[in-house]
Amino acid sequence: MTTAGSSPLLKNLIVAMTYSHFYTEVKLVGIFDEDEKELWQALRWLPHIWDAEEQTRYLAFDEKSANSLSDLFHDLFRGEGKSDSTYYVFLMGSYRMAERLKVVSDILNGGPGVNASILFAYDLGNISADEQLAYLPQQCQFVVNLDFPPEPCCYDVTQTEKKALFTPDPEIKADAFDRYCRTLSAVEVSGGAAHLEIPSAITFLQGMNVNTVEELDAWDRWTQERKNMSTPHRCDGGRQALLPRCRQRRPARSGWPVRPAPARVNC
Repeated sequence: MTTAGSSPLLKNLIVAMTYSHFYTEVKLVGIFDEDEKELWQALRWLPHIWDAEEQTRYLAFDEKSANSLSDLFHDLFRGEGKSDSTYYVFLMGSYRMAERLKVVSDILNGGPGVNASILFAYDLGNISADEQLAYLPQQCQFVVNLDFPPEPCCYDVTQTEKKALFTPDPEIKADAFDRYCRTLSAVEVSGGAAHLEIPSAITFLQGMNVNTVEELDAWDRWTQERKNMSTPHRCDGGRQALLPRCRQRRPARSGWPVRPAPARVNC
């Protein structure tokens, strides 16, 4: 994309991709400069920005994180990682880092194991669109020029005379974009929690969320006022304990009689 104000169009493209493609089909990899963190930090909520195990977020705002992502995908595209049919779209918002990351060369040079493409959306300041074209890699296949008169245009680099004019969609406001990303974060694959095992038993120490008897600190627990006696009985899809709320009715000689509150659960 050639213009300093490409972020509105990039947001629209992100919404279009994540709305049309499930996160097991398309993954996004965002690499931006640190001064754009506030603009793009909402991406962290998208399920498309996480790896399949939900352990690595494909989002970087500094060179260290960007290099880690570059090494990860460099190995993946060379066949050294866990390959699958997922397609990866790199959102490259940093010209400085794009010049140094080896994964950029891997994608631009192509290969049988490279199932990815890059959207270059640099913010290069107040320079003309023609000047910004010089900062794009020679292997770019398609250009979007938002400064083309009388309207923005897009074209294949092999057919520059065939420019298609278009009218960009209205800009998505920051709060709306954040709400959209947060909403998608709750989407799960049907039956995705089926692999979770229900434990056959929960030990007393596990129920009290401690590892040893010393950590239990029974005397302090006994002397402190207790308003409930919640005990986990299973875990949800996010591995969080589900606690039925049990309230203390009144002290008694035999201990603490409890009355479960119907249909009320602490998560």
